[in-house]
Amino acid sequence: MLFLKIDTDFGHIPTDHLNLNMMGKVVSKEWIAENTTLPNFNYPVKFYRFHITPPNGKLNPHIDGTVENRRKFALNIPVVGKYNHTMTWYKDDNNWHTDYVEPRDKLGNSKGGVPIDVNKIEIIEQTIIDKPTLLRTDTPHSLENYNDFHRIILSIRFEDHDDFEEILNENTHKNKALFK
Repeated sequence: MLFLKIDTDFGHIPTDHLNLNMMGKVVSKEWIAENTTLPNFNYPVKFYRFHITPPNGKLNPHIDGTVENRRKFALNIPVVGKYNHTMTWYKDDNNWHTDYVEPRDKLGNSKGGVPIDVNKIEIIEQTIIDKPTLLRTDTPHSLENYNDFHRIILSIRFEDHDDFEEILNENTHKNKALFK
């Protein structure tokens, strides 16, 4: 399983502090506590990052982290532009290496796993992130925004956990909720 949608409303999350010319901004735990009503989580949070996709723009296929040291999962919360976009995951084969993720200038020269040959990537799953979604970021993925306005999500990254499937199972069966 690559994602699990969570039927929860986290309330208003302000975006007026964002530079829409960039595609991301990390915010502090203090900023989150002062400006949102997000709950405490049962897993340690590594960082909070806004991801901004321009109107009719895209985030090219990539793996979060590097091919050798991947970030396993995130909780993505749609803030602006819940509909009319597609998140796509790709087959994880030998067609990936570590390099700059494009558009490089908008992503602060971030490195990640990128395809060696974009013509050889194979789609394995697609969805719309229209509600908070726990998702794999260590599997190659991309995002296309078909809206005439910016799409903004708040991505919560947790400290590495060895087994993403275990977390999905815990949250699917409510044995251990994602948040307190």
